[in-house]
Amino acid sequence: MFEGRLLRAQDYLIPGRLPQRVVICGDNDTPQLLAQACQGANVLVHEATCTQAVLMDGKADFGHSSAEAVAKFAASEGLPNLVLTHFSPRYQSVAGREPHVSSLGEEAAAHYAGAVWLARDFLHLALSRDGSLSERY
Repeated sequence: MFEGRLLRAQDYLIPGRLPQRVVICGDNDTPQLLAQACQGANVLVHEATCTQAVLMDGKADFGHSSAEAVAKFAASEGLPNLVLTHFSPRYQSVAGREPHVSSLGEEAAAHYAGAVWLARDFLHLALSRDGSLSERY
């Protein structure tokens, strides 16, 4: 009892698991602007409209990131999971058609050691208690 109030230990326990944090960003040509928001995050969902080569050729619209730029940022922040989204329509999802959307994932993986996911319609990802992402079917 304290000042007439009953205090119980279960009301003051530390949570049994760490909080999960997901950062979702739309069009952004400067991923570093998210550094503060990404501190302690488990997942970054970020647009990767094109490859670095397309971006450097000036063939991408202003305000978009390359898969390489986002991957380098995610690596520098120590983020364990990266989901790339908002791809240019120039990237195909049909097997045998080029350029294929998988080239964005390959470019990201070359600069980032964490888990890389390419968003697609109806993709369901689950964030586990240990902070890893897996696909839910």
